[in-house]
Amino acid sequence: MAKGSGGTSRSAALQAPGDSSPSPGARRVCLLHGDPEDRSIGIDLCANGHGPASPVAFIPLDAEDGWSGISRSVRSAAPFDEILIVGQQSSRDSLLALAQRCLAFGVPVHVASARFSSMTRRAPVVRHSGIPVLALRGTPQRGLALGVKRVVDVAGAALGLVFLMPLLLVIAAAIKLTSRGPVLYRQVRIGKDGAAFTFYKFRSMIENCEENPHREYFEQFVSRGEDASIDNGGSKVFKLVDDPRITRVGRTLRRTSLDELPQLWNVLRGEMSLVGPRPSLPYEWDAYKDWQRARLSVVPGCTGLWQVMGRSRVSFDEMVLLDLCYIANWSLAQDFALIARTFPVMFFGRGGH
Repeated sequence: MAKGSGGTSRSAALQAPGDSSPSPGARRVCLLHGDPEDRSIGIDLCANGHGPASPVAFIPLDAEDGWSGISRSVRSAAPFDEILIVGQQSSRDSLLALAQRCLAFGVPVHVASARFSSMTRRAPVVRHSGIPVLALRGTPQRGLALGVKRVVDVAGAALGLVFLMPLLLVIAAAIKLTSRGPVLYRQVRIGKDGAAFTFYKFRSMIENCEENPHREYFEQFVSRGEDASIDNGGSKVFKLVDDPRITRVGRTLRRTSLDELPQLWNVLRGEMSLVGPRPSLPYEWDAYKDWQRARLSVVPGCTGLWQVMGRSRVSFDEMVLLDLCYIANWSLAQDFALIARTFPVMFFGRGGH
């Protein structure tokens, strides 16, 4: 191993710590850092963060050959139990893109940077000395755990369709009696790993309306990061406000999320889950950065962290972060808790537009 100067080298060569080997029981951490201050923050995080940890390798982020050099250095640093990335001067996109690539090494990845302060107001993240520390992992939704989740989905969706049938019929009648057009709205959505499927919901807009207003909104408020809209109560809303395409009945359905109930059929078909990230529209998926696409590394869901944490009052970057937090910390207990928290959100229409 080549010894380095504490992060000032332009090379991504592995820098071995000057201390002795990690203390028994301590997690072995591969530290990726920017400048010397980032290195110091990473060392302090290992010493005083959650649980005992010791850096076993220091790798600078300013490699001339970019990811290929960093990747070689990370591989040569093995074995380690987790990767910690500290980059106060790096952009959020570059840090999260690097973190997603590091997940391929099969260990948890933590990312620490004040750059995330504006997008972690609602996300369940820890802070160290005021700096948000994001915990990312490959999804545990595999094998037996994934099979159990599927059984819960099928049972929940089937029971929901049976017991909610009177409500579904009332909603269908209200739509049919108050506006022209079909009761159900079908749309192509993007699900797990970019797979397209037909998405069902109750129609809440006038018949044959164009999708251009939403596409323009997406470009303005998501791709370009422009300011949010302001609703009648003076609150920021990351969604179209007073959309003239929405019908009178549709406005109520959207506020309470009752328009989403037909997606229980998508759950039965295996295209969606009861809980998970929301599926995206094709043009949204095309505009996603690689780290943002990671939010659909699992089957999309009818409800999730985004719905219970504010819905349209959550910015796009916050929504993606919430989805990544859900994936990293997934458990059946968390799914049941999110389902339970969804009902009061629907009843009171919190964040709905």
